[in-house]
Amino acid sequence: VKCFDIGHEREIITRLSTKYEQFRKKGIKTGILSAFASDNLKSYIYIEGKSVNHIKRFVTGIRQINANSVKVVPASEMLGVFRSAQEAAKGRFVPLMMGEWVRIKRHPVYSNDLAQVVESFDMDVEVKIRPRINYDEDPREAHSALFGRRTTKKPRPHASFFDPIESENRGGQGAVERVRYRTATNPNEIFDQYRNERYKDGYLYRRFKRNALLTGDDVQPSITEISEFLGSAAAGGEGQALLAAAAASMVVTGVNGRSETSSDLSCPKTFD
Repeated sequence: VKCFDIGHEREIITRLSTKYEQFRKKGIKTGILSAFASDNLKSYIYIEGKSVNHIKRFVTGIRQINANSVKVVPASEMLGVFRSAQEAAKGRFVPLMMGEWVRIKRHPVYSNDLAQVVESFDMDVEVKIRPRINYDEDPREAHSALFGRRTTKKPRPHASFFDPIESENRGGQGAVERVRYRTATNPNEIFDQYRNERYKDGYLYRRFKRNALLTGDDVQPSITEISEFLGSAAAGGEGQALLAAAAASMVVTGVNGRSETSSDLSCPKTFD
């Protein structure tokens, strides 16, 4: 719902709560279930009601609200709104666990790709991801593509596991070196280094800014995505466990058409 007074969203929620309480004491049913304001979205508030008409009637008379601006927001999108609000309220990002699924946001090469958390820092997250490498491409062109500086637009390479032998057989554009790197579990972890990027077990290991990743309920990996990500490991015990966990956490659409997940996120102002 659009508000006229930017920066006063919480105050408007308080007014709505007061109005609801007045109606409740008079025995008037409003059809309003909850109201919520996010510090990350100025000049808008969220109101949950039994229908759009219930919401429009309820906000009529509140001068700071445009009753004609009511728009329906899918329940699935609200999960991301609540999670973002939780993170902002804590003054930090929700910690990411090792092995947690994330998704790359906008990126010249890896946009929307599924990745898995390897190590989480304050504002950075190291993930492993199926690389997209054109072994025949000039290393300078590949580097420019990674950072969005390529002058000519080309289709991004297919996602596949890194193969050091294939990298040498197909053009030899860049040598593969064995390097040691300190990780959370091993101070001398061995990696393949190719074109200044680190690889292990076929995966690319790379750091991203925390705000460059989709997390939690915004990721929603499919069974196919996870199976492709795991590759041959999908047939193993750990791979089967990950696939089973993904199947169990898939969004289920109820008979009322609303998406239901295992997340338990509640609104600050819930009207009984």
